[in-house]
Amino acid sequence: MLGTLFLLMALLVVIGALFERARVRRTVDGDEPLAGDDPVLRGILRESEAWEEDEPLDEDEIREEEDRFWEEDWGGSEEWRG
Repeated sequence: MLGTLFLLMALLVVIGALFERARVRRTVDGDEPLAGDDPVLRGILRESEAWEEDEPLDEDEIREEEDRFWEEDWGGSEEWRG
């Protein structure tokens, strides 16, 4: 009896693994979307496909903005009273 139960459980695990492998293969081949049924992720992917880079990134401008960000005064830390 216990052997039969073990055999059935093992069979279910093998069948589940085969279905999952087939799903991963469809996703990798591009037949199934990566976003699944997540509307937010689908929207992000749709926007990123429509975006075209007009010009290369200006590293000097990025560095200047980063320096400006870190030089900004954040008002100091608040004193914690427990």
